[in-house]
Amino acid sequence: MTFNKEDAPAIGRAIYHEKIRPTLGPEHKGKIVVIDVKSGDYEIAARHIDADSKLRDRRPDAFTWEERVDMPITYRVHPSVVTKPLRL
Repeated sequence: MTFNKEDAPAIGRAIYHEKIRPTLGPEHKGKIVVIDVKSGDYEIAARHIDADSKLRDRRPDAFTWEERVDMPITYRVHPSVVTKPLRL
């Protein structure tokens, strides 16, 4: 399946809200979740670079979406390039 930047937000949000968010506790608030929208694999860290690096160690070709836990700002990430923050 081919992914493009238009697919990533919907798929990434769905994975985050259906699979990841229910498993997170208050200790995760403000942390970054980087999700590979192709596989559903993800990594959580305090900094984007740490989460992204750990995920890319396992999935170098990841097509990613990023969420900040319990915060209103989301970042879109396309292979390895971070774009401007999106306010939701």
